[in-house]
Amino acid sequence: MSSSAINLAADIFGGTFDPVQQGHLDLIRSAVLPDRVLVVAPTTQNPWKERAANSLELRLKMLRIALTAENIPFDENKPQLGRVYLAKFDYKLSVELLRHWRLNYGPDIRWLVGPGDKESSTKWFNWQEEGCEVIEFSSKYPYHSTDVRSGAVSPHPAIRQFIIDNRLYC
Repeated sequence: MSSSAINLAADIFGGTFDPVQQGHLDLIRSAVLPDRVLVVAPTTQNPWKERAANSLELRLKMLRIALTAENIPFDENKPQLGRVYLAKFDYKLSVELLRHWRLNYGPDIRWLVGPGDKESSTKWFNWQEEGCEVIEFSSKYPYHSTDVRSGAVSPHPAIRQFIIDNRLYC
């Protein structure tokens, strides 16, 4: 940790969020804790997917719209305990985001994943070396953004028009 860093306990929820879907919002809503920062950080490009994600700015706009519609308080200027910090870190691999946070905000970090993702997340890099606990959340929405992109599941109502206006997932 750098000498000028502040020490903030954080739960980090990374991913592509292309698009943000109800399962993401379900996890976010249940993960906000008064004594921790919930960092929601879209990756610049998921290294495990062949398909290029929509621009980071488009995905951040969708997150802003959905978080506002769901009355989930968030901030983009600075991380605060008990709130969602919508982060714009330039990272591709989870380890890059974890190391950035640790360097700037301290070592108390947990990585949050959706249902069924804990097993695969421990293979992304050496979790023991990084010392990062992985917490798996359950959700009543058993689908992924892929299902929204394919049309199998409707997008969140708040971003439906945004998706149409920007001709996303056609």
